[in-house]
Amino acid sequence: MEKEYTIINAKTNKYMHKILVVDDIPINVLLLKRVLEKANYEVFTAQNGKEALDIMKRENISLVLLDIGMPVLDGLGVLDVKKHEIDIKNIPVIMVSAFSERNIIEESLQKGANAYIKKPIDKHELITQMEKILQIS
Repeated sequence: MEKEYTIINAKTNKYMHKILVVDDIPINVLLLKRVLEKANYEVFTAQNGKEALDIMKRENISLVLLDIGMPVLDGLGVLDVKKHEIDIKNIPVIMVSAFSERNIIEESLQKGANAYIKKPIDKHELITQMEKILQIS
């Protein structure tokens, strides 16, 4: 049986939430990772929906930042699969995407996303949304 460890930030002495960043564009992943690490989050990354689901099942992820347009399994597909998986269905998701069409935003929220942030992201808006969702969950 695998042991679960709690990661504590040495500077703040607070629990470090595990955030999963899912995007197929490496520079987007790198930029988000830097922003999140500066904000004292532990960051995991995936390049497609299948990798994301595997990480969600393996790690104790606190929140997912999920792009829509990706190979193998897109963000909307991840939401479809996630809602049927008992171990991961309650992990909150913020969609982070360049798609700005109202129907895509509404579909994301109907499929279970907690919020939708359009690219290019405003890091302050992102952190604010994350903190709000993490306090609720």
